Amino acid sequence: MNKKIIGLFLIFSFNSFAYVPTIESLLRNGGNQDVGNNTAVGILNITRTLADDESELTETTPRKNAIKILFGNEDNERMKFIQIDYRDGIVSDSTMNKIHYKNLLSLEKLGVLETNQFEAAVFYSLMTSLLSNNSSLFMELFAAVDQTIQRNKSLVNKEQQALLRQYKYFLIKSSEDNSDENLTNPLRPESPEARDKVKEIMRSTYLINDGIVKRVREKNNFYWDLTTPFVYARFDGETHKLKKFVLTTAQGKIEVDCYNYILFGSKVEFPEIIYFKDLSGQMYELQMSKIYLIKDAPGAFNKRLNNYKKTLNKSDDRGSEIIKPAFLL
Repeated sequence: MNKKIIGLFLIFSFNSFAYVPTIESLLRNGGNQDVGNNTAVGILNITRTLADDESELTETTPRKNAIKILFGNEDNERMKFIQIDYRDGIVSDSTMNKIHYKNLLSLEKLGVLETNQFEAAVFYSLMTSLLSNNSSLFMELFAAVDQTIQRNKSLVNKEQQALLRQYKYFLIKSSEDNSDENLTNPLRPESPEARDKVKEIMRSTYLINDGIVKRVREKNNFYWDLTTPFVYARFDGETHKLKKFVLTTAQGKIEVDCYNYILFGSKVEFPEIIYFKDLSGQMYELQMSKIYLIKDAPGAFNKRLNNYKKTLNKSDDRGSEIIKPAFLL
């Protein structure tokens, strides 16, 4: 039975050489090790860069911000989220200012799409993808701004999916002690016409290439590019790491550039620096000072939230106004 199941997966991956990654797969940051059910934690430092014609910043323009973000993956279907804001770009108990919490993380729950806060939508989609290997927020964003970009489930080869389900059923039934002798292997039909049809189905890819992700060559380097009227994304041709992302809106463009992925601990690779340009043209440098994974026991995420709330209640800065970039909650 085990050998037959292995054979099933070999058949399933028959066309690996013809594989073109989908945008949903690329945005899962597959070069990282699987986060699993761990909580991913990052401390992010944000610095506004000076424009060429600036010599100093006004009081209404922030120079530095710092946040701690946590993605709880105890339930893969219900990612939890905590963001802690700190004053003066300093992460400490005494500068803790505000806690944002969502029991289920989505752009809808964050409230950024209905108010057209596209900068925030891009930022939190980016952090979820890079830190927690999750593309769900990006796909939610695309559904709102560019419906030509489809989820993997919409690209599944329905004929191949049905055939593989039949084969799985055949394996299960044929392994039973009282299996029906009349069971037929759906991958080995009797008639030549049916066999040719099976071969044709199995030669095709499991995820149909919709043509919007293409392999390009530039200066002896290969990339995977997604290009639509509203979205542009570039990924490394080998590692699939995100290098550039651009969202075009009616208000202008939001641009993200990721440079030099480095290893934090032993599991998470994250860009050493990210440049984030908002709709007004202001540029920010995003740098993670610390990333780590926590192997949580059931309920530990909520306990951690309660501890943060206790710490915040002792802070003199709690709830006071902080001027923040447009992409932060």
